[in-house]
Formats: sequence, structure tokens, C-alpha cells
Amino acid sequence: MNKKLRIAGLIALIILVLFGLAVAFKLPFLPRGGESVAETVKRWFGSAPQPSLLVTTDLDCDWKLDGKPQGHLRAKDSSLLTTVLGQHLVEGRTADGKDEWRAVVELHTPEQHVAAIGLDVVHQKRLLDERTATEQVRKTEERNRAEAKQKADEARKADATKASDAKRVADAEALGQRRVAAELERKEAISRGWWVDPQSRLMWTQTEQQVANVSPRERETICASLRLGGFRNWHLPTIEELEGLHARMASFPVSGDPRHPYVSPIDVDARGSDWSATPAPMGNHWVYSRTYHERRPEIEIIDTVGMPKILCVRSEE
Repeated sequence: MNKKLRIAGLIALIILVLFGLAVAFKLPFLPRGGESVAETVKRWFGSAPQPSLLVTTDLDCDWKLDGKPQGHLRAKDSSLLTTVLGQHLVEGRTADGKDEWRAVVELHTPEQHVAAIGLDVVHQKRLLDERTATEQVRKTEERNRAEAKQKADEARKADATKASDAKRVADAEALGQRRVAAELERKEAISRGWWVDPQSRLMWTQTEQQVANVSPRERETICASLRLGGFRNWHLPTIEELEGLHARMASFPVSGDPRHPYVSPIDVDARGSDWSATPAPMGNHWVYSRTYHERRPEIEIIDTVGMPKILCVRSEE
């Protein structure tokens, strides 16, 4: 009997010590407010509660938990699974593999936690980045094309300027050579008193003759009686011969002298005119006017410019 009492007292002492320790350290096996002894015992010996994770997504994706594939999750759907306390890595990737999302979820209490996979933000940012990159490429290409075009234009302008300068130099040299040749031809014509047009093969007197108001027959007689260069068959030119002569004279180099604008073998006044043997209407004769650069009736020229002069011509044939 005494032995049983000692054992019961020892058990009571152990219970008191454990109870004191539980109160001192607030151990979880103490009864909670409103909890029965049976509920406390069940809590002591029952399984510990586990945290859960609810995973949602805003875009269809394949997702992983701590690197382990968890299957395909559709947008607006969710997946609930039980896990353990601590940190967990949640990953989501779209089916095309272009967009990825990942985040670390902290589970500190045995409750339900939510992990929302935000792929839509990643997707929109990627599209924006792609549009920005495409726009930058387009602008770069446009800038490169513009720079290339500008360089090509500058090169063409430089080549055109170079060619223009070369042409100007060549033209100046050619003009100088033509002027030298024309001066030599003019000197020879002055020394001879006549000049032969190599194109028409007509021989012209080198200078004009100033005459008073004489009749057409007298003008023709002046040329017919000429014995220049040992030739007799001189005549007063037709209006067509005068037009051909003055067209030919315009091909000679410019002299810079307003009265004698061309370095030509024949001395003629730029504002003068020459008689022709060709009759004009109303009893007149045609006169070639260098003022108007065309034929005019004699009455019109005499009244406005003055008395025409005489050039004589002969054919070498």
C-alpha cells in the first residue's frame, strides 16, 4: 500500500513539474480557452497542420514549384496544393516560351497562401520592348538611308562641279584657240581685202562701202566694176546670201566690242545694215539689218536706222 502511494505521489509530482514548465514556457500542449480535455489530447496526438498554396495565373502557362513541373494552368483557373513551411519558388512560362515569370513565396504559418502568376505584365512589356526595338531599327535604317543618300548627292554634286569646272576650263581653252584662229583669219582677210566662207564657198569683201542714196542699178554697178584679188565677177549679194553670211558670223568667238561683237574676218557695224539685190514689195529692195537680225524693206531701215552699206560677193565656182 505504501509503495502504491509513493508511486502515485511521484506521478503527481511529475505532472506538477510538467504543468509548471508548460505555464512558464507557454507550451502548445496546454488546454486553450474553451477547449475540452479531449480536444487538447486530440491536438497533442493528432497530425500537425500543413500550409497550402493556391496558384492562379492571368495567362495560360506551364508552371513549376521549386523547379518541379506542376502541369498546365489556364488563365483565371487556379491550382491548390499542400506544401511545407519556408520559401518556395513559383515559376510560370507561356506555351511559346517567350514570356516567363518567377517569384519566391514565403510560407511562415500553416494557412492557405496565394501565388498569382503575373505573365500578362511580362507579355505586355515584351511586346512594348519589341515595338520599341523595331521602331529603333526602322529609324536607324531611315537615318542610314538618309545619310547614304546625302553622301551620294554630295558625291554627285562634287562630280558635277568637277565636270563643270573641267568643261569650263576646256571651253575656255577651246574659245581661246578659236579666238586665236579667228584673229589670224581676220588678219589674213584684212591683208587680202577679202574672205572666203569655207561653208558656202562665197568670197566676200572684207569691208563695207558707205554710199549715198544711189539707185539699185548703181549699187549693182559698184560691185560689178570691182577688181579685188584679180577677180572680176563680183556682184551685189541677194538677201539669202546676206542672211547666210550673218548666220555664219555669229559662229565666230565673241569679241567684247559692242560695235563689232564677233571676231570675224569681215568688218561690219553691229547696228548697221547691208543692201541686197533682191526686190521687196512696193518697189523696195530687201536690206539685212544687224539691229533686228533679219531682212527689212529698205524704206523701213532708211527711216529708222540710216543708209545701208554695200558688201560685194562672188562665187569661187
